[in-house]
Amino acid sequence: MRKFLLLAALIVGVLAAATPTQSQMFGRPKPVAADPSSIDCAALARMPNAPMTQAACEQMIGQAKAMQSAMDDPAGQRPGDAAMTCDEVKAELSTQQNIGVSRDHLAEGQAASADYLAREKRVQAEGAALAARQAAVNTGAAALSLVPGVGAAASTAAAASTMAATSAFGQRANAELTPARRRLSSSTAASMGDVTRSMQDNPRFATLARLAQEKNCR
Repeated sequence: MRKFLLLAALIVGVLAAATPTQSQMFGRPKPVAADPSSIDCAALARMPNAPMTQAACEQMIGQAKAMQSAMDDPAGQRPGDAAMTCDEVKAELSTQQNIGVSRDHLAEGQAASADYLAREKRVQAEGAALAARQAAVNTGAAALSLVPGVGAAASTAAAASTMAATSAFGQRANAELTPARRRLSSSTAASMGDVTRSMQDNPRFATLARLAQEKNCR
């Protein structure tokens, strides 16, 4: 159940995966995106190789807000809710009918995720190989830098080679990952839509989902 409650957070994850850079591929931390409510979807229209379209972003933001509104709806609240244990919440959740993500959307989400992970693995492998080659070039340039009359030229050539290789790698990585990112964001939006409609149609399910989230039930 918890994985459905966290679907809105995937908006942040998708946007954080925007453009692979040298720092991302060579071991430095990826940037942390802002809270979904603060995301400017219009910026996606100006972003090269955007991970999702502006329309998809706005759809997901709208669904996240609708989901939160459904969880806050008092129509699904019952006396004693605050005192419920996680076991009690999960037990009642198991009695709810026709909730969650549809079979078709779940299957597409799994396929989209597998596709993205496979592409990301290939990109990471290429990035690691590139980093190793660049380290070898830099080591050689450092050794040559001790030779009078040669060192400066060697360092300049090594830096130019590293910059060109990194730029080319970034372009190939984006070409490989962007379609998979957009497919993943599209499947996430579809799944979020299913969960949101379930919450709107069944206020008690929405309340139980909120309780499970607040109590960090697993």
